Amino acid sequence: MSKHLVKHGVVAKKSGVSTFTTFRYASAEISVRGGRAHVSARRAQWEDGKLSSEAFEGEVDRTVYEQVVLQAQRYFIGQTALFLQSLASFLPFAEKRSRDGD
Repeated sequence: MSKHLVKHGVVAKKSGVSTFTTFRYASAEISVRGGRAHVSARRAQWEDGKLSSEAFEGEVDRTVYEQVVLQAQRYFIGQTALFLQSLASFLPFAEKRSRDGD
């Protein structure tokens, strides 16, 4: 049995389109209709001179909607807490608090 070495060459040609003009857009929406949650999402992208887009819609159980809302609320509260903690050192009572903890 002979052994053959196969080589594949790939030549990538750069188009004359500038990669500076890149655009991406995405959105998602979840709403409740009765006992079901309606989901729709859209995405569009302009890259290397090509426009591509995707969209979908569907329905899921209402518990999925409730879980998504709960996760979004927790994320928002967590981000707000981090932001406020970064500002806490500028407050006048912040120094007293650090001394009390010692």
